[in-house]
Amino acid sequence: MKWTTWSATEAIGTGTYKVDGCNPSCAAGPVYPVATVVTFSQPVKVCSSSGTRWVWTKASFRYPDGLPKALRGSNSPTNPWVFSAVVAAAKQSCTR
Repeated sequence: MKWTTWSATEAIGTGTYKVDGCNPSCAAGPVYPVATVVTFSQPVKVCSSSGTRWVWTKASFRYPDGLPKALRGSNSPTNPWVFSAVVAAAKQSCTR
């Protein structure tokens, strides 16, 4: 990844996302290298005995060159990724 933005609210980078085609299965499916712009956002504060840190809870993907035909429609990768369990755990970590 090459990070073009890294701030308190978002991180944006470009790189190659190696997407498993999962056909006929994820173990045997081909892997497609796809040019991708990823945006991390929605940071939450996590508290622990080793200190406080911030973690991203959402990852959104954009494919500037499009997706290969095998990865379109119902076969497209999940977008965005939302880490709800991290949000819940983070909220609890700072209220103890």
